[in-house]
Formats: sequence, C-alpha cells, structure tokens
Amino acid sequence: MIKYFIFIMVLGTFIPNIAMAQEAENNNDFAAKIELAKKYSAVVPVESEIAESIDKLVLQVPVDQRALFKSTLQRFIKADRLRSVSELALAETFTLDELKAMIAFYETPEGTSIKNKMDEYQEKMQPIME
Repeated sequence: MIKYFIFIMVLGTFIPNIAMAQEAENNNDFAAKIELAKKYSAVVPVESEIAESIDKLVLQVPVDQRALFKSTLQRFIKADRLRSVSELALAETFTLDELKAMIAFYETPEGTSIKNKMDEYQEKMQPIME
C-alpha cells in the first residue's frame, strides 16, 4: 500500500511538469510560427493584395463614382488589422516546415512570378467556376 502511495505521489509530481513542458513547447512552437507568418507577410504583403482587390472592385462601379468609391474602401479597409488576422490564420493553419517552405518558395523569382500571375489565372478560371 505504501509503495502504491509513493508511486501515486511520484506520478503526481511528474505529470504536471510534463504537461507544463508540453504547453511551453507548444507556446514556443506557436511563437515561432507567428514569427514565420510575419516573415511571410513581408514576402507576400497583404497591402498589395488589398490594393489589387480595390482596383478590381473599382472597375465594377460607374466611372464617375470610382474615385469616391476607391477612397471610401481605402479609408475603411484596415490593412494592419487584415495583416494581423492573416498572420494568425497562417500560424494556426500551417506547420513550421510548411511556413518555411512557403517563404522559401515566394522568395524565389519563380514564386514571385507565380504570385503575380495568380490573378490572371483566377480570371481565366472564373467563368468555368461560375
């Protein structure tokens, strides 16, 4: 009985430490993922994506209303907030290795070229998807 009690005491000491170590490791992992997400944001800036989207939306408005529409969108769309949300989503979605690979890819000339051509590709696919 005493051996059982000692065993339980020892377990009671180690289990919380193991759980705390795993939680700390998970927190360190998430912090590293956030840093990589920020690096990804520098390589693939949200601001340029927003600007491109606004320019596309403006074309759907009558010519005489485009300047007002564009300035309204630019005033209400908060790029810094979207960047933060994007970075959090990246960190929650992708592993460290995936984030590293995405950054490495988009830093290459081919990755940059692909990113720049993605809108053209999506425009070609849109009629088929609709």
